[in-house]
Amino acid sequence: EIRLSLVGSEMCIRDSVFRPVEKVNQGDGLIYVYRADAFAGGGRSTPVYVDDVHVFDLRAGGYSWFSVPAGRYKLRQDLPWDLVTQSNELVLDVRPGETSFYSVSTEVGDCKIASKCIRWILRNVNGHVGRSEIEDKRFQENAGLEQLRQKLKDRK
Repeated sequence: EIRLSLVGSEMCIRDSVFRPVEKVNQGDGLIYVYRADAFAGGGRSTPVYVDDVHVFDLRAGGYSWFSVPAGRYKLRQDLPWDLVTQSNELVLDVRPGETSFYSVSTEVGDCKIASKCIRWILRNVNGHVGRSEIEDKRFQENAGLEQLRQKLKDRK
């Protein structure tokens, strides 16, 4: 892995592209979250949360995943240090054995504070489209996965 620092931004170059998760716990659903390469916001990583647990940071051109038992969860993409953009939140209804795809993207639009602002978009993607779009993405470490699993275990 090579890391380059560019005026407070971080860019990461990895040598491998998408590899499907081979095994999840029985009864779990598998969720992939990926981010398109884009100039708008491309120098920023964005944190991704599941039920308020910071599971991973997602950079442009990257993907990560998590698996959770069947149930209802809150998926959130947020930039807590950015006063202009808003968080995006979706409710996930996870089914056992099901694989779902979610995309994070940006677009430039008008806003009240400045002439142009970056708008972040979090959306569910059809499985066929998700499998196609994620193919060239690079894995981003899901460092908060164990913390999420512990929180879900403590709920029981």
